Amino acid sequence: LCVALVNCASREPGDPILSTESTFSQVFGMAALELRRKKAASGGGANAQSTTSRLVGGGGLNSSRASTEESEEKRRVSQALSTAFAILMSSWQSSKDMHVRVGAMETLGHLCLVIPKDLFLTNADALLELLVNLLSRQSSATPGMPPVRLMRGLCLLLQACIDADPEILLLENALQTLTSTMFAWTVSNGPLQHLQGSAGTEAVQSQAEVLRCFEVLSETFRKQVLGFLMQRVRGNRDDRLGALVVLRHLIGSSGWRPRPLAVVEGIQHLKGDADPAAGLLLA
Repeated sequence: LCVALVNCASREPGDPILSTESTFSQVFGMAALELRRKKAASGGGANAQSTTSRLVGGGGLNSSRASTEESEEKRRVSQALSTAFAILMSSWQSSKDMHVRVGAMETLGHLCLVIPKDLFLTNADALLELLVNLLSRQSSATPGMPPVRLMRGLCLLLQACIDADPEILLLENALQTLTSTMFAWTVSNGPLQHLQGSAGTEAVQSQAEVLRCFEVLSETFRKQVLGFLMQRVRGNRDDRLGALVVLRHLIGSSGWRPRPLAVVEGIQHLKGDADPAAGLLLA
């Protein structure tokens, strides 16, 4: 429903956002947040009017009536999504089934981007705390990469937090906990396995979502993320390779612009590393 709402309100009929796309988290997050900003800037009316004009193409009284009907429909959809968010927030914690908890977190990640910002901010601290606890439990209970649905929910939630108030992620060492947990997953099954495509499809998709989470965080917390990676690049072999994998991804992304000198100085000592895997990642 969240994806359908964003598609109908912001995308052309022949260019929908598909949840099967490898870049879904990024594309959906950007589209949903842009829609929220437009709605906030216009009070909701202008966006409804422009959508009506595109779909109805009429004028005068018919156009005005259609605009009113669509505004009412959007209000009902927003109310339904807000209700769904409230129900999930109050009920999913009681489930003992990890699959249910992971599915709820993915759904909450979607909802965080389409519900009113004030409703999200009211619940953001509690939701982030629940998510960090769930990630920690998943990390300690299950070896290997986490479920892709969990990481997709995390990526969407991080985008919502940064859009609403980045300071949320600095409370209770949340940023440090998240980066440490995600990095541990990056190196858990061997970074090169994912880079070379030798891991299973689910693991590759999870790894891609983990890297996107780093990308989202680094756009706002560039100094903190770079400092974390520069520490890890001086650690053991797995840490070095994991840090290089994340750095390669971030350098290739559009939103991360660190000082080149800081990166070069941080990995300068690896030029003499005889490990062929390090050479491959530095190439």
